[in-house]
Amino acid sequence: MGDLEQEIEGYISQQFEIYQLSEDAGISTAAIKAANIQKHIQVLVLDNGISQLTVTGTSRNNGTSNENGDDLSALLLPFLLRFIDAAVTKEMSADNKDAIARVLEITAALACTVSVTCQHFLAVDAILARAQEFSEVLLERLRTTACMLLGSVAVQLRELLLRSHKHLKEQHQRQGMEANVASCFCTIETALLPRSTDKSQAVRQCAIEAIGKLLAASSIVSLKAPPKEEKTKKEHSSEATEQENEEGAESEDEDEEEENLALNGLIWSMWHDPSVANRVEAIQAVPISTYTVDHIVARIQDVKEKVRVAALDALRRKVDPRVEMTEEHFCDILQHGLTERCEATKDATVKLICTKWMKAAKFDPVELVRMMGVTVNETECEKALKVILKTVRSGDHSPIQELSDPEIRCFCANVEKAMVHLKDSSVVFDEYQLFYTRVACSTAKESNFLTYPQKESILTKVAPDIPTLCDLFQKHLARFIESVQEEDQESEDQESFVCLQLLQLAKVAGLQEEGSRRHFASVMTKTLSAIETPEDLVEECVESLRAAYEDDENNFFDAISAILDALMSFPKARGDLVLDEEVISETTTRVLFLFSVVLEKATPTLSTHELIETMFKIILSAVSSSTKSIRELGVSCFGKLGLLSQKNTVLSEFKPILLKIACNEGEALQCRGQALLALADWALLYPEVLHSHDSHSYNLIDCIYSMIGHSNECIVAIASEVGAKLSFSGRIKDEKLLGRLLTVFLDPNTSKERNDDAMDQDGKAVGSSLRVHQLLSLFFTAFCLKSADNRSLLLNSIREALLVASSFTKTKKRSLVFPLVKLVEYVCSIVIHNDAGVAKQDTEHPKNGPDVSLSSSVQVAQFLVKQDERLSVTQRRALFKYLGAQDIDVLTGDKDMLLTLKGCIEELAFIADASSVKLLRPLTQLLHDFSGEIEEHDGPGSSDDDTVTEHSDDQSVNNDDQSSGGSTVEHTLMDKLATLSMTAKENPANSHSIKTLQASRTAHRSSTQSSKSILESLGNPNNV
Repeated sequence: MGDLEQEIEGYISQQFEIYQLSEDAGISTAAIKAANIQKHIQVLVLDNGISQLTVTGTSRNNGTSNENGDDLSALLLPFLLRFIDAAVTKEMSADNKDAIARVLEITAALACTVSVTCQHFLAVDAILARAQEFSEVLLERLRTTACMLLGSVAVQLRELLLRSHKHLKEQHQRQGMEANVASCFCTIETALLPRSTDKSQAVRQCAIEAIGKLLAASSIVSLKAPPKEEKTKKEHSSEATEQENEEGAESEDEDEEEENLALNGLIWSMWHDPSVANRVEAIQAVPISTYTVDHIVARIQDVKEKVRVAALDALRRKVDPRVEMTEEHFCDILQHGLTERCEATKDATVKLICTKWMKAAKFDPVELVRMMGVTVNETECEKALKVILKTVRSGDHSPIQELSDPEIRCFCANVEKAMVHLKDSSVVFDEYQLFYTRVACSTAKESNFLTYPQKESILTKVAPDIPTLCDLFQKHLARFIESVQEEDQESEDQESFVCLQLLQLAKVAGLQEEGSRRHFASVMTKTLSAIETPEDLVEECVESLRAAYEDDENNFFDAISAILDALMSFPKARGDLVLDEEVISETTTRVLFLFSVVLEKATPTLSTHELIETMFKIILSAVSSSTKSIRELGVSCFGKLGLLSQKNTVLSEFKPILLKIACNEGEALQCRGQALLALADWALLYPEVLHSHDSHSYNLIDCIYSMIGHSNECIVAIASEVGAKLSFSGRIKDEKLLGRLLTVFLDPNTSKERNDDAMDQDGKAVGSSLRVHQLLSLFFTAFCLKSADNRSLLLNSIREALLVASSFTKTKKRSLVFPLVKLVEYVCSIVIHNDAGVAKQDTEHPKNGPDVSLSSSVQVAQFLVKQDERLSVTQRRALFKYLGAQDIDVLTGDKDMLLTLKGCIEELAFIADASSVKLLRPLTQLLHDFSGEIEEHDGPGSSDDDTVTEHSDDQSVNNDDQSSGGSTVEHTLMDKLATLSMTAKENPANSHSIKTLQASRTAHRSSTQSSKSILESLGNPNNV
């Protein structure tokens, strides 16, 4: 090495050491430092050239400046690679991690700076090649540091591109620079993508961070292919132009998908990386766009608190709610963020609302609800306003402490100013102001932070008196009716929302004063008596009328009777000689809807009022109507009416009518579903509803069986929910019903369809497959917790469930085969978990449940004897393997069950193929000498375990004990049940875990026992 090289190496080492120890660090600092190093090296090279010229009289380099640049690049590259090798191979620790990162930063910055001078990227390419080599080695720490280097190069390339846009004047120079940088970005992406799925958590984390830097850097450069040359012809047909535009749009979409490989990898890590730290890093690294905001919002539902908080912090720091968020985003954040289950998540959501969202709305709460779409998302907007009002009225400003003092003062002042004062009916306001005023008044009335005088002050200033409020309501009701008649949808939605808010404000303002209450009740009665009143207001008007007669419910029923008389006389009042069927249908529908709302919250007082007789006549007529919609409403009202009627009336008069509707296959499905739900509610009150009076009448249990097997998913969901409800209450104790519920819950085809439609379904709607799946996930665990009899009943339902599941492949086309062994293992795991939890509490009677291995083996064996020929080879052998793996205690096991199992095994030995019989060998040896008398036997022999299984990766179920609630087990339906049930469903206990969880199941047998199996005895009759 010459003197120049030594001097350059010493200078670079000195500057690198200074940068490592400097307090200033960062992208710009590294770039400035690299530029200074380059200038000094150029001076050294120039001085060396001058000295050489002085000695020899000639210059060693008579080339161009570009050649001088090439010499500078070639001169510095060995030093850069040497520093990279030293930094990458250095053992990283908490003490030297920052120093290593700074070396990588300054090296990347110097390589990029030299590339600008040389007008080529040889130095950067060499560094990227070296980083790519290190990223593929076996040593974990080298891969980690290589990812750090790739991220540093991406950041410095971005700085290089920004500087070049300022200094390069020629267009072709800027385009050449962008092309070189884009090529480097592609190289970095190629190196980082495999590391984002590396087996090492540390490597994945560094790769995720580097990909985030790459995406941020590549956002300012176009990575698309250069545009094609324009055609010289000026005249083009319109069809050709349109086709070219479509092809261009398609090619751009394809290019965009290819360019987003790094982004898709980052999003995959955000969702699926098993490390919490890596998911948090992915959320922080992902760039913000309308596409990525969807994924960040979805991470608020993550199972880990740190991930949820990180997602909310990212939304607060990086997302502009006005530009990059939709109304659906606001709703999802409020639904899942304002949860009482996690204080950290709730606090982060409150901080997001009070700082980022309010600041975007210029600290105006009315503007905030306008931005969130309050007319569609009323519940979520009310949650947000309650958070804001609580922050101001409680005096706790911790959620807004990051705001400046003027911003905090503006925040608090606008909360009070935004309320509109409804002093008379001439006040002009919009629906957003009225909504905020109503929420502010209701929260003030219920607030624990305001004194009584403060509450009265707010209500007096803002809330109008009842007559004024009624005038406002009638004025907007007239506008609402006019909008409906003109079919103006926008005005209709607006006026409907205003009317509903005025009705709710009336209940907040108070109806204590007698004169105001009478006036308000009169207005509500008049409104409900008019057939022109839109249906959207009927329910709220009924509830407002109920609030007006809160002290005397009989007066409320009298008012309903008056409304009913007015509605029923409407067709006659028109004076038509021939009554129009459409008018009659409209009137009947309104009356039934009114009944439905009244009966929803009616008390037993109604049963003594004369109104119930009128209701019965009208509802009974509606049930037999030829119009499907009227019939459906009538059945729904019939079910509610039965809850308030006498037992004898329900059993003798109501039950036969609804049973006939529910069991009639020619009836509309909506009516059958409503009838089944009503019958289930009656059965909870009166067990006699389940029984038929004679052999010719319908039976509710048979109806449930029939509807669970229906082809319509909604009917199956309703029937399953009814079956689970009646089974849990103890009204029905039937193995067949439990078996059918198991197939509904574990069917992989319905699970696949449920996942596809999860975003489109309302999880709370009756008849939703998503709802019934959630209910069943709670049901099976809670059902087993109630008693040992329930656990035995669930075990005995295995054969029925297998019969139903095996018949699926014969009755309809299905994309996925039902996993029969998974069903058995799921039931066993549920029973074992709950049996262990009960035994842990009941120390006096440790034997609380059935023998799981023996019971399940009997069920599976009986099923195989009956259905063996109908199963596929994979299903059959998986079940045979399950039987062969069971460790059954013949000393303490039930004698009758053991005899039954032995008989089934002997029969299977004749009808099964050789491979399946081989799988049964451990169990046949165990049962070989069992003859119904308790004897001592030796342990079973070993068996081969290399056969086909039904699913490849059985996992062991979590065996933590779950406590039960004894006789009050109904109160144990909490979140831990869902977690336990879903864990058992996804990871059912395999055969090994079932064996190890049996208490004292290892029998001590004589070592002189014969090793002959029952199969060998069957082969020779003379063998004993």
